[in-house]
Amino acid sequence: MHPTWLDSTVRPMPTDPAKPAEKSTARRNHEARTATVRVNDKSLAVADTTTLTQLLDELGLSASKGVAIAINDAVVPRSGWLTHRLADGDHVLVIQATQGG
Repeated sequence: MHPTWLDSTVRPMPTDPAKPAEKSTARRNHEARTATVRVNDKSLAVADTTTLTQLLDELGLSASKGVAIAINDAVVPRSGWLTHRLADGDHVLVIQATQGG
């Protein structure tokens, strides 16, 4: 015969109702964090996972041609807009070409 503690079921530790339940580490790691960026000299809070393409969507310029973007004084080619993520403190310059004379 084996000891009775092997037969017992595992019970969760009692929680203190005065303490709020802690979030799991996995959940905390997936919570949205924000980054503050400057877009054409205006402060904007965005999710820290925001790409340049998503920023343009938010600004209503996603389908526009003749748009150029520089991050911290460095031009980002259009081919990099899908993967370039914004970081807290980035200075974003969005330039849109216009016609006229």
